[in-house]
Amino acid sequence: MVASVAAIGGLGFAGWSTYYGARVASDQLIQSEKVNQETQRKQASMVNFWYDQATGQVSVANRSLDPAYGTDIAIQFSLGSYESPIWWSQVNTIPPCTVVQIKASDIISAANKKSGTKTKPDHFATQYLAFADSNGGNWIRTGGETGSGLHFVDPWSEFPFPDGYTLPAGDDFWLNIPHKRIPMEGGCAAS
Repeated sequence: MVASVAAIGGLGFAGWSTYYGARVASDQLIQSEKVNQETQRKQASMVNFWYDQATGQVSVANRSLDPAYGTDIAIQFSLGSYESPIWWSQVNTIPPCTVVQIKASDIISAANKKSGTKTKPDHFATQYLAFADSNGGNWIRTGGETGSGLHFVDPWSEFPFPDGYTLPAGDDFWLNIPHKRIPMEGGCAAS
């Protein structure tokens, strides 16, 4: 009888120990995943884009100490009720601590040439910035003129854009636009 009680007590303790160990392991896994996600976002959060109406330039800045790879920017403009398609341009790799500047007039000129129009827009917006971080993670930054939303994307997804936008087929909406790369003054943030 004493042996039976001891055996039951031992089984109960073993069961409780196993359950507690599994909970601790689960909590550690969740914490590890959170740290991994924060680490993954760190470089991506240092890559941004905007349109400066005063200078008439689109800028893409990589403030991290690592390159941003395969960088593409999407731009849209409008004139009154006319809204252009979303135009894309390849910026390619942006070195660390570098700003890429693109003249809005060059974008409009290239879009007009490709579409056969002569639009002089009254509104200009940066729509998307797609790039890969130094670990191969794919990111899309959204947010129109401020480039505020940052989304990790599955490159194999049918709809990798967070709002359901899909890239147009072919090269009809891809523009070859000159741009200049400028090292950031005063360095940049540690990544």
